[in-house]
Amino acid sequence: MKKILAVLFAVLSVVMFGSCTGEETEEERVTLTAVINVVDEDSLEVAPVEGSAELSSADRIRVALHEDLLYFGADGEEIDRPEFTVGQQIDIVYDGMIAESYPAQIHADEIHLTAAED
Repeated sequence: MKKILAVLFAVLSVVMFGSCTGEETEEERVTLTAVINVVDEDSLEVAPVEGSAELSSADRIRVALHEDLLYFGADGEEIDRPEFTVGQQIDIVYDGMIAESYPAQIHADEIHLTAAED
């Protein structure tokens, strides 16, 4: 009986510790489509477009323009930091977390310029 319990304990230990790889799962990344309201030297203030899930949290969101932020043109190619303009529509990729302040704040990983509408 002791042998069976020892073997069972060993198997359960291997299963439990085998499932704990220590690797972090990739964070969920969310894309916010927004229109730029204010352009500052180190940040943007944007308004989520109509129908956006973020509108249930905030109508104004501040996005810091930090040095690790990646920028992409409308063609999907990485570009240097562009000149942003008020009224421009952009897609912001972030971790899904929205700081509850006013304006709200998000930490962006990427900003994608959208194709201009004719």
